[in-house]
Amino acid sequence: MTITATRSWKSYNTLCSMLQKNDIPFERDDEDLRVCCCVSSGEKERLFVFETDPSKMLITLKCELPFSPDTDVLPDIAIGCAVINNELECGGFCLDIAERRIYYRMTASFYESSLSRGVFEYMLSSAADAADRFCPKLEKMILAGADMF
Repeated sequence: MTITATRSWKSYNTLCSMLQKNDIPFERDDEDLRVCCCVSSGEKERLFVFETDPSKMLITLKCELPFSPDTDVLPDIAIGCAVINNELECGGFCLDIAERRIYYRMTASFYESSLSRGVFEYMLSSAADAADRFCPKLEKMILAGADMF
């Protein structure tokens, strides 16, 4: 096993261990090094997906928001995401224009390092906090079709 594969598996297993330790139900895909979990965040349950990329030595956390903007409000949503991202310390909201979807994304590198449970706990709590704080603003913006910032 190469050093990249070893670090990938170590980080992936540390992530799974953190979820298990915190009694967070999850599904793991050992072939793709992918973990999905649902976490109650605020009043909603959100799906979080961790994907391990051995070639880039990264683990990426994504949380897709449960709504899709119409084409006519995409420019406003792009500006809204930029304004929100300026307020975030880590991670950010991404707008996939082709798919018309918004998601929160945060990455952590395991290049020449090991990722601890604390890193994954931080990623999950930061993503949940960002979704709780800013998802309602983005949803209002989409529904109103107007600039909310």
